[in-house]
Order: sequence, then C-alpha cells, then structure tokens
Amino acid sequence: MPVSSPPTDAIWGTEVPGWALKHLDLSFNRLNDSGVVLLSARLEDPHGKLEKLRMSWCFLTETCCYTLGSVLGSNSSPLRELDVSNNDLQDSGMKMLSAGLGNPHCKLEILSLNQNEELWFKPELLKKYATEITLDPNTANKYILLIEENRKLTCVDEEQTYPDDPQRFEEMPQTQTPESRNVSGLARWHSVLLQCLL
Repeated sequence: MPVSSPPTDAIWGTEVPGWALKHLDLSFNRLNDSGVVLLSARLEDPHGKLEKLRMSWCFLTETCCYTLGSVLGSNSSPLRELDVSNNDLQDSGMKMLSAGLGNPHCKLEILSLNQNEELWFKPELLKKYATEITLDPNTANKYILLIEENRKLTCVDEEQTYPDDPQRFEEMPQTQTPESRNVSGLARWHSVLLQCLL
C-alpha cells in the first residue's frame, strides 16, 4: 500500500526489538528525501536485519544521497541491495553514494541506479554516462551473438557454439564483462549484467 507521507515508527514497528524486516519495497511512493532521513536511523540500527531496500520512483533527489552514503558506510548497516532507480540523484548524489561504497564497512553488493529520472527527461545525458565495455564470451548465453570484438551483442534464435563454462548463463539471455566474473562484495556493484529483451 502506498504511503503518502514519510514513514513513521508505527510502520517500522519500534515495539519489535531487533526490527526483523529483511526486505522492504517502498517503490512508487512519494517518500521524498525527508523519508530517507527518517528511515536512515533504522538502516543503521545494529540489531536491524534489513538486507534489501527498494526505493524506485520515490521522488528522491541528490539531497538524500549524503544520508544514504552515510548509511552504506556504517559498520552496523546489514544492507546488501539498494535500488534507487528512477529518481533525480544528479552527479553530486552519485558522488555521495560512491563515498559510502568506498567505505571498508560497506556490505552493499547490488546498487541499482537504472534509468535515473534525469535520463528520462534529458536523453542527451546518456552519452555523458556511457562507457565502452567488452563482453565475456565465457558467460554469454548461447542465444547471444557477440560481435565487433565482443563490444556489441544481439539475441539470436540459433544456439551459438561457445565452449563449456561453469559461469555461463544458461536460463536467461545474459552476459557479463570479464572484469565482473570474479568480483564479490563491494566491487560487485561494478558488475555489468546485460539482458536481451526477446
């Protein structure tokens, strides 16, 4: 159910010691930056168990990123997955989040920033955030054809003849970059995972 105002202690259940909630999806709620500030105390609770937090389309701006960066760098936060996609975080917000990710206490494994709201309104900014990548033929699903020195892909109907590899995507048409194959923990947020839309 959508919340129309920032979350209150009643929602989080202050009467429950250890706040047992593990997954929380607040997406499509007008949480705003003030809601993130209220939520941050719970996110840094040493007895909390929240591992996955989704706040996509929550009208967040770069203002909340200092708070989120602080939470990510907190020794007590168990947060492993954070989705703040489709919000207007700007470059300054990204830098604040990066500071939290760079903290050795950060436990975050997955950070979703997909389709930042800024990109929806200014398509020319796609070039600003674009980077060249090389795709890994050892992880490519057999219905993906890698072309142009593994820099582009296309989904095909005919199975490709790639060598066997234990890290190959079998079920979904996906691939990774070679750099992301052997990373774990903090570095995992750099992992590039591409999925074809069939």
